Amino acid sequence: MGEQSKDVHKYHQVITQLCVHACVGRLEGEDDEYVYF
Repeated sequence: MGEQSKDVHKYHQVITQLCVHACVGRLEGEDDEYVYF
């Protein structure tokens, strides 16, 4: 159960990072570089 919780947390971190990269890319006008990260 502990391992599963850790995996979910790690997955959540990855998704958050991808969203941040996408938002930053849009602000800087570099969509292609970040959205398909």
